[in-house]
Amino acid sequence: MLKDTCIKTNSEIKQRLTDNPSADFLDDYINAFGMNGLIVLSWWLGCIVCEQIREKHSSYPFLQVIGEPGSGKSAMIHFLWKLFGKSGDSINPNSSSLAGLFRKMAEASCMPIVINDVEGGNESQGKHAKKFLWDEHKDLFEGKIGRVTSNKSQNNSTRKPVFKAALLAVQNVPVIASIATQARFVHLHFDRSHHSLEGKRAADRLRDKDIADVSGFFLKVCSQIDPLLLEYSRLLPACQKELSLIPGLKNQRIIQNHAQLMALAECLKMFLPISDAQVNELKDAIKKRTEEWQTATEEDCHV
Repeated sequence: MLKDTCIKTNSEIKQRLTDNPSADFLDDYINAFGMNGLIVLSWWLGCIVCEQIREKHSSYPFLQVIGEPGSGKSAMIHFLWKLFGKSGDSINPNSSSLAGLFRKMAEASCMPIVINDVEGGNESQGKHAKKFLWDEHKDLFEGKIGRVTSNKSQNNSTRKPVFKAALLAVQNVPVIASIATQARFVHLHFDRSHHSLEGKRAADRLRDKDIADVSGFFLKVCSQIDPLLLEYSRLLPACQKELSLIPGLKNQRIIQNHAQLMALAECLKMFLPISDAQVNELKDAIKKRTEEWQTATEEDCHV
Protein backbone atom coordinates (compact mmCIF):
# COMPACT_ATOMS: atom_id res chain seq x y z
CA MET A 1 0.00 0.00 0.00
CA LEU A 2 2.70 2.52 0.97
CA LYS A 3 4.79 1.86 -2.16
CA ASP A 4 6.84 5.04 -2.20
CA THR A 5 6.86 5.76 1.51
CA CYS A 6 9.07 4.22 4.17
CA ILE A 7 8.54 4.83 7.87
CA LYS A 8 10.99 3.74 10.55
CA THR A 9 9.70 2.88 13.99
CA ASN A 10 11.01 1.16 17.08
CA SER A 11 7.56 -0.24 17.87
CA GLU A 12 6.55 -3.73 16.78
CA ILE A 13 3.35 -2.85 14.92
CA LYS A 14 2.47 -6.18 13.23
CA GLN A 15 -0.27 -4.61 11.14
CA ARG A 16 -1.51 -6.11 7.84
CA LEU A 17 -3.59 -3.76 5.73
CA THR A 18 -5.38 -4.11 2.41
CA ASP A 19 -6.90 -1.57 0.04
CA ASN A 20 -10.07 -3.66 -0.29
CA PRO A 21 -12.73 -1.62 1.58
CA SER A 22 -15.22 -4.49 1.87
CA ALA A 23 -18.05 -3.95 4.33
CA ASP A 24 -19.82 -7.28 3.86
CA PHE A 25 -19.26 -8.06 7.55
CA LEU A 26 -21.82 -5.56 8.85
CA ASP A 27 -24.94 -7.76 8.89
CA ASP A 28 -23.07 -10.62 10.58
CA TYR A 29 -21.59 -8.18 13.09
CA ILE A 30 -25.03 -6.83 14.05
CA ASN A 31 -26.52 -10.34 14.28
CA ALA A 32 -23.66 -11.52 16.46
CA PHE A 33 -23.23 -8.56 18.82
CA GLY A 34 -26.38 -6.41 18.59
CA MET A 35 -26.67 -2.73 19.50
CA ASN A 36 -23.94 -2.94 22.11
CA GLY A 37 -21.64 -4.20 19.39
CA LEU A 38 -22.48 -1.20 17.20
CA ILE A 39 -21.78 1.16 20.11
CA VAL A 40 -18.35 -0.43 20.51
CA LEU A 41 -17.80 -0.15 16.75
CA SER A 42 -18.62 3.58 16.94
CA TRP A 43 -16.05 4.01 19.71
CA TRP A 44 -13.55 1.88 17.73
CA LEU A 45 -14.01 4.19 14.72
CA GLY A 46 -13.31 7.18 16.96
CA CYS A 47 -10.01 5.66 18.08
CA ILE A 48 -8.55 6.53 14.67
CA VAL A 49 -9.12 10.22 15.40
CA CYS A 50 -9.03 10.14 19.21
CA GLU A 51 -5.97 12.38 19.39
CA GLN A 52 -7.61 15.03 17.21
CA ILE A 53 -10.82 14.76 19.23
CA ARG A 54 -8.90 15.04 22.50
CA GLU A 55 -7.00 18.05 21.19
CA LYS A 56 -10.24 19.87 20.34
CA HIS A 57 -12.50 18.70 23.17
CA SER A 58 -9.90 17.89 25.88
CA SER A 59 -10.97 14.25 26.25
CA TYR A 60 -11.95 10.99 24.60
CA PRO A 61 -14.12 8.59 26.62
CA PHE A 62 -12.85 5.45 28.26
CA LEU A 63 -14.97 2.39 27.45
CA GLN A 64 -15.68 -0.61 29.65
CA VAL A 65 -17.15 -3.77 28.13
CA ILE A 66 -18.42 -5.91 30.98
CA GLY A 67 -20.19 -9.24 30.96
CA GLU A 68 -20.32 -12.84 31.98
CA PRO A 69 -17.97 -15.36 30.35
CA GLY A 70 -19.29 -16.52 26.99
CA SER A 71 -21.27 -13.34 26.31
CA GLY A 72 -19.23 -12.57 23.18
CA LYS A 73 -16.90 -9.83 24.44
CA SER A 74 -13.64 -11.44 23.39
CA ALA A 75 -14.97 -12.58 20.01
CA MET A 76 -16.15 -9.06 19.25
CA ILE A 77 -12.84 -7.41 20.23
CA HIS A 78 -10.89 -10.01 18.27
CA PHE A 79 -12.89 -9.16 15.14
CA LEU A 80 -12.58 -5.40 15.66
CA TRP A 81 -8.80 -5.78 15.74
CA LYS A 82 -9.04 -7.35 12.29
CA LEU A 83 -10.59 -4.12 11.01
CA PHE A 84 -7.34 -2.42 12.05
CA GLY A 85 -5.16 -5.07 10.41
CA LYS A 86 -4.16 -6.81 13.63
CA SER A 87 -4.81 -10.25 15.07
CA GLY A 88 -5.36 -8.85 18.57
CA ASP A 89 -3.51 -6.85 21.17
CA SER A 90 -4.25 -6.53 24.88
CA ILE A 91 -2.52 -6.32 28.24
CA ASN A 92 -3.32 -7.75 31.67
CA PRO A 93 -1.94 -5.32 34.28
CA ASN A 94 -2.04 -7.93 37.03
CA SER A 95 0.57 -10.02 35.20
CA SER A 96 2.58 -7.11 33.75
CA SER A 97 5.30 -4.97 35.26
CA LEU A 98 4.54 -1.34 35.98
CA ALA A 99 7.22 -0.22 33.53
CA GLY A 100 5.84 -2.51 30.83
CA LEU A 101 2.33 -1.19 31.39
CA PHE A 102 3.41 2.43 31.02
CA ARG A 103 5.39 1.63 27.90
CA LYS A 104 2.30 -0.02 26.45
CA MET A 105 0.26 3.09 27.23
CA ALA A 106 2.78 5.31 25.45
CA GLU A 107 3.62 3.20 22.40
CA ALA A 108 0.51 3.78 20.28
CA SER A 109 -1.24 6.79 18.82
CA CYS A 110 -4.85 6.75 17.60
CA MET A 111 -5.26 3.05 18.43
CA PRO A 112 -7.10 1.23 21.22
CA ILE A 113 -5.23 0.11 24.33
CA VAL A 114 -7.18 -2.92 25.57
CA ILE A 115 -6.90 -3.72 29.28
CA ASN A 116 -8.08 -7.22 30.21
CA ASP A 117 -9.20 -8.86 33.44
CA VAL A 118 -8.63 -6.18 36.07
CA GLU A 119 -10.64 -7.59 38.95
CA GLY A 120 -9.22 -6.07 42.09
CA GLY A 121 -5.64 -7.16 41.66
CA ASN A 122 -3.86 -10.48 41.71
CA GLU A 123 -3.91 -11.77 45.26
CA SER A 124 -1.60 -14.68 44.37
CA GLN A 125 1.28 -12.21 44.00
CA GLY A 126 1.23 -11.47 47.71
CA LYS A 127 0.15 -8.58 49.86
CA HIS A 128 3.13 -6.43 48.85
CA ALA A 129 2.48 -6.72 45.09
CA LYS A 130 1.49 -3.55 43.27
CA LYS A 131 -2.16 -3.76 42.22
CA PHE A 132 -3.61 -1.98 39.23
CA LEU A 133 -5.79 0.88 40.42
CA TRP A 134 -7.98 2.67 37.88
CA ASP A 135 -7.95 5.87 39.93
CA GLU A 136 -4.19 6.18 39.33
CA HIS A 137 -4.80 6.28 35.57
CA LYS A 138 -7.78 8.63 35.25
CA ASP A 139 -5.54 11.35 33.74
CA LEU A 140 -5.31 9.23 30.59
CA PHE A 141 -8.75 10.66 29.87
CA GLU A 142 -7.13 14.02 29.10
CA GLY A 143 -4.09 12.46 27.41
CA LYS A 144 -1.72 12.49 30.39
CA ILE A 145 0.04 9.30 31.40
CA GLY A 146 1.03 10.82 34.73
CA ARG A 147 4.38 9.09 35.13
CA VAL A 148 7.60 11.11 35.18
CA THR A 149 10.87 9.33 34.35
CA SER A 150 14.43 10.62 34.35
CA ASN A 151 16.50 10.98 31.20
CA LYS A 152 19.91 9.35 30.90
CA SER A 153 21.89 12.55 31.31
CA GLN A 154 24.09 14.42 33.74
CA ASN A 155 21.41 16.97 34.57
CA ASN A 156 17.98 16.89 36.21
CA SER A 157 15.95 16.62 33.01
CA THR A 158 12.88 14.39 33.04
CA ARG A 159 10.48 12.92 30.53
CA LYS A 160 6.71 12.75 30.83
CA PRO A 161 5.11 10.54 28.15
CA VAL A 162 1.81 11.58 26.60
CA PHE A 163 -1.17 9.24 26.12
CA LYS A 164 -2.27 9.43 22.50
CA ALA A 165 -4.39 6.30 22.31
CA ALA A 166 -7.86 5.28 23.56
CA LEU A 167 -8.57 3.09 26.59
CA LEU A 168 -10.83 0.03 26.62
CA ALA A 169 -11.43 -2.23 29.64
CA VAL A 170 -12.74 -5.73 28.92
CA GLN A 171 -13.59 -7.85 31.96
CA ASN A 172 -16.21 -9.96 33.68
CA VAL A 173 -17.00 -7.49 36.46
CA PRO A 174 -17.41 -3.69 36.43
CA VAL A 175 -14.45 -1.39 36.86
CA ILE A 176 -13.77 -0.72 40.56
CA ALA A 177 -12.90 2.95 40.98
CA SER A 178 -14.05 6.24 42.44
CA ILE A 179 -17.12 7.95 41.02
CA ALA A 180 -14.86 10.55 39.41
CA THR A 181 -13.05 7.82 37.47
CA GLN A 182 -16.25 5.94 36.66
CA ALA A 183 -17.70 9.08 35.05
CA ARG A 184 -14.88 8.98 32.52
CA PHE A 185 -16.20 5.66 31.22
CA VAL A 186 -18.96 4.65 28.89
CA HIS A 187 -20.30 1.42 30.41
CA LEU A 188 -21.67 -1.47 28.33
CA HIS A 189 -22.95 -4.71 29.81
CA PHE A 190 -22.97 -7.83 27.65
CA ASP A 191 -25.01 -10.91 28.47
CA ARG A 192 -26.31 -13.96 26.60
CA SER A 193 -29.90 -12.77 26.18
CA HIS A 194 -29.38 -11.84 22.51
CA HIS A 195 -27.73 -15.16 21.64
CA SER A 196 -29.35 -17.23 18.90
CA LEU A 197 -28.39 -19.90 16.39
CA GLU A 198 -28.29 -17.25 13.67
CA GLY A 199 -26.06 -15.06 15.82
CA LYS A 200 -23.74 -18.01 16.53
CA ARG A 201 -23.36 -18.69 12.81
CA ALA A 202 -22.72 -14.99 12.17
CA ALA A 203 -20.03 -14.92 14.89
CA ASP A 204 -18.41 -18.03 13.36
CA ARG A 205 -18.25 -16.35 9.95
CA LEU A 206 -16.63 -13.27 11.49
CA ARG A 207 -14.14 -15.48 13.32
CA ASP A 208 -13.19 -17.20 10.06
CA LYS A 209 -12.61 -13.99 8.12
CA ASP A 210 -8.99 -13.25 7.30
CA ILE A 211 -7.53 -9.90 8.25
CA ALA A 212 -7.10 -9.16 4.52
CA ASP A 213 -10.88 -9.50 4.06
CA VAL A 214 -11.74 -6.58 6.34
CA SER A 215 -8.67 -4.45 7.16
CA GLY A 216 -9.47 -2.17 4.22
CA PHE A 217 -11.83 -0.46 6.70
CA PHE A 218 -8.83 1.10 8.46
CA LEU A 219 -7.30 2.55 5.29
CA LYS A 220 -10.69 3.77 4.09
CA VAL A 221 -11.16 5.74 7.31
CA CYS A 222 -7.57 7.02 7.26
CA SER A 223 -8.09 8.30 3.71
CA GLN A 224 -11.05 10.40 4.91
CA ILE A 225 -9.79 11.78 8.21
CA ASP A 226 -10.60 15.41 7.41
CA PRO A 227 -14.19 14.73 6.24
CA LEU A 228 -14.69 12.49 9.29
CA LEU A 229 -13.56 15.19 11.70
CA LEU A 230 -15.69 17.83 9.93
CA GLU A 231 -18.78 15.62 10.12
CA TYR A 232 -18.09 14.70 13.74
CA SER A 233 -17.68 18.37 14.70
CA ARG A 234 -20.88 19.26 12.87
CA LEU A 235 -22.90 16.55 14.63
CA LEU A 236 -21.53 16.85 18.17
CA PRO A 237 -23.35 20.05 19.33
CA ALA A 238 -26.75 18.63 18.39
CA CYS A 239 -25.95 15.37 20.19
CA GLN A 240 -24.88 17.28 23.31
CA LYS A 241 -28.09 19.32 23.24
CA GLU A 242 -30.22 16.21 22.74
CA LEU A 243 -28.74 14.53 25.81
CA SER A 244 -28.83 17.71 27.89
CA LEU A 245 -32.60 17.95 27.40
CA ILE A 246 -33.23 14.49 28.93
CA PRO A 247 -34.66 14.96 32.45
CA GLY A 248 -32.28 13.73 35.13
CA LEU A 249 -29.14 13.94 33.03
CA LYS A 250 -26.95 16.45 34.84
CA ASN A 251 -23.39 15.11 34.79
CA GLN A 252 -21.68 17.08 32.04
CA ARG A 253 -18.82 14.60 31.68
CA ILE A 254 -21.21 11.72 31.16
CA ILE A 255 -23.21 13.82 28.67
CA GLN A 256 -20.03 14.75 26.78
CA ASN A 257 -18.79 11.15 26.59
CA HIS A 258 -22.04 9.77 25.25
CA ALA A 259 -22.62 12.72 22.91
CA GLN A 260 -19.24 11.97 21.35
CA LEU A 261 -20.34 8.38 20.83
CA MET A 262 -23.64 9.49 19.28
CA ALA A 263 -21.80 11.71 16.81
CA LEU A 264 -19.43 8.88 15.91
CA ALA A 265 -22.40 6.53 15.48
CA GLU A 266 -23.78 8.84 12.80
CA CYS A 267 -20.34 8.98 11.18
CA LEU A 268 -20.46 5.21 10.64
CA LYS A 269 -22.60 5.94 7.57
CA MET A 270 -19.53 7.41 5.89
CA PHE A 271 -17.79 4.02 5.86
CA LEU A 272 -20.41 1.29 6.24
CA PRO A 273 -23.79 0.57 4.60
CA ILE A 274 -25.75 1.28 7.76
CA SER A 275 -29.27 2.60 7.31
CA ASP A 276 -30.78 5.73 8.85
CA ALA A 277 -33.17 3.52 10.82
CA GLN A 278 -30.25 1.55 12.26
CA VAL A 279 -28.42 4.77 13.15
CA ASN A 280 -31.52 6.11 14.94
CA GLU A 281 -31.86 2.82 16.85
CA LEU A 282 -28.17 3.01 17.72
CA LYS A 283 -28.47 6.60 19.00
CA ASP A 284 -31.51 5.62 21.10
CA ALA A 285 -29.47 2.78 22.59
CA ILE A 286 -26.67 5.21 23.49
CA LYS A 287 -29.18 7.58 25.11
CA LYS A 288 -30.51 4.70 27.19
CA ARG A 289 -26.97 3.77 28.29
CA THR A 290 -26.39 7.43 29.21
CA GLU A 291 -29.40 7.51 31.53
CA GLU A 292 -28.44 4.18 33.10
CA TRP A 293 -24.88 5.34 33.75
CA GLN A 294 -26.07 8.64 35.20
CA THR A 295 -28.24 6.70 37.64
CA ALA A 296 -25.30 4.47 38.58
CA THR A 297 -23.06 7.44 39.39
CA GLU A 298 -25.51 10.06 40.67
CA GLU A 299 -24.65 9.38 44.31
CA ASP A 300 -21.75 11.78 43.87
CA CYS A 301 -22.27 15.03 41.98
CA HIS A 302 -18.62 16.12 42.20
CA VAL A 303 -17.39 14.25 39.10
